[in-house]
Amino acid sequence: MSDAAFSDTTRGGVIGRVLGAFQSLQRRFVDYRRFQQTVNELSVLNDRVLRDLGLERSSLKWAAHQAVYQDHR
Repeated sequence: MSDAAFSDTTRGGVIGRVLGAFQSLQRRFVDYRRFQQTVNELSVLNDRVLRDLGLERSSLKWAAHQAVYQDHR
């Protein structure tokens, strides 16, 4: 009886870890897509609009990274 209880607990733990890993991977993928989309949207703006936003073309990836990943800290 204790062997069956042990194996059920072990499987639940393994399944939980696998699901957690999958959810983490999924979140990273969604965040990366948001990052890429943000960079693409900022890239089409002209330099004047970027200056109005307080950005330079060389800092677009930094700005996109801040916008997407600052909530995860």
